Amino acid sequence: RGRPHESERAVYEDIGPSDGTADIVDKISSLYVETVNETRQLVSQEAIDQAVDAIDQATMLAFFGIGSSVLAIENALVRFLRVGKACQFFADFSINQIATGTLGPGTLAIGISNSGRTIVVVDALRRARAAGARTLCITSFPDSPLAQVADIRLFSPAVTSPLGPAEYHESILSKIAQLQIVDILYSGFAVRHYERSVKMLEDSSVFTSNTRYGSGEG
Repeated sequence: RGRPHESERAVYEDIGPSDGTADIVDKISSLYVETVNETRQLVSQEAIDQAVDAIDQATMLAFFGIGSSVLAIENALVRFLRVGKACQFFADFSINQIATGTLGPGTLAIGISNSGRTIVVVDALRRARAAGARTLCITSFPDSPLAQVADIRLFSPAVTSPLGPAEYHESILSKIAQLQIVDILYSGFAVRHYERSVKMLEDSSVFTSNTRYGSGEG
């Protein structure tokens, strides 16, 4: 397979101008599979159980993240809201920071940052913790500031970006791992409340079905 020359700048992971379409398809597919498998090996079952317990006990899930980490948060909002778990997330930085003052012992504050160094996310979890909320993080670095302010820590693989170290230049592959962990947490919670979850999914399907054309339409 073609590989970028050392002097070539990659545009996506290790993909450069010497890669043809077949190389691109193969490389990206392989990278996704590797990331999923690495996440499966890295994630702690004990930490997952602790996280699902915390989600189950919380009256509110408050999410904090910026940039591409919002992809995982939006996935979490759809997943948990559809099975009746109250959630909040404010995309505006200022409102998100102010919102930490409304949190308390009944809240689980969840910070998502691959690097674990995103200032607004770290500060939000620190303030949430000071207000009495439990804190959970999804990050790639156990020694990161975010991990230090989290009661429960879930780790994804540290994937180096073409731009530099993963601590400062996040790879899009890290988002695949974040989505995977969110889906694991959601599924763990939903099966604990299987009958209710199924009913709520069925009830809320009317809202999603109204956004789609029926078969043969359009």
